[in-house]
Amino acid sequence: MAKLKCVYKMPGGPAHIGEIPNELKDFQFFVDGCIETVPLSCGAVIVCNDEAKMNGAHMNFFLTNKQTDELWDFVCGPVVIVGTNGEAFESLQEDLAVQICEALNRLPELEVG
Repeated sequence: MAKLKCVYKMPGGPAHIGEIPNELKDFQFFVDGCIETVPLSCGAVIVCNDEAKMNGAHMNFFLTNKQTDELWDFVCGPVVIVGTNGEAFESLQEDLAVQICEALNRLPELEVG
């Protein structure tokens, strides 16, 4: 089973670089439910629980619009951030994983759009 280099972050905790098996059940286990993906401006994608906000999960970080630099949304619950290749998930490149971790650990926000 292939593992993907990813960034993972729990609400209230720091972002870390790690690996996750490239299996739907593993993503669902980590985010505690059905997954939703949110594309980032850097080309990566956030994998999160599609019902985290409705279920009262703790806020994790903010999303800002790259074009307007305004608050776009916020993400609740644990997340995994991976690369994409079309519709498929792939490992993050090391430098991008480091950039994402630094951004989340400095200011809890990432850019979309």
